[in-house]
Amino acid sequence: MKKLLIPFILALLALGYPIETIAEISTKVSVAAPDNRSEINANMKLAKKFMEKGKYAQAKKNLTRVLELDPNHTEAQQLLEVCNQHLEELLAAELDELNQAVSAGTEQALQDFITQHPNSELISQAQLYIADYQLWAVARQTDTNQAYQDYLSQSTAQAYKAEAE
Repeated sequence: MKKLLIPFILALLALGYPIETIAEISTKVSVAAPDNRSEINANMKLAKKFMEKGKYAQAKKNLTRVLELDPNHTEAQQLLEVCNQHLEELLAAELDELNQAVSAGTEQALQDFITQHPNSELISQAQLYIADYQLWAVARQTDTNQAYQDYLSQSTAQAYKAEAE
């Protein structure tokens, strides 16, 4: 079965099928055989294609699989380091964008961040700030000491703590 899988994957690549589709197909096909070379090669090819497209999280999955099969695979180790570095850079850039959205001080800026980064690890933080802005809006609209105390007790982000105290 494994010997049939590699030419099949290569044919799909040559025909221009999306790399995501090929990856999904290859994970659904059973490739159990004593020789892991073909599975390693297929995962390496997919990882490189993902990296060419800037899809480092997907490439990381393929490289991790290679290293499960062959922990000493030098090229996979090197490419995994490259993927991790790119993923860290992408996360840092997203964090900068989140901080800019928070600094804008509007719920819309945070909604825009969520729309632009639907798969970001930082979505939950953006949602916390949205909830915080909504609590703050209620406190400001009510404009009583109790409303500000409610904000301080209910807010997790505490973006307006200084103003509420």
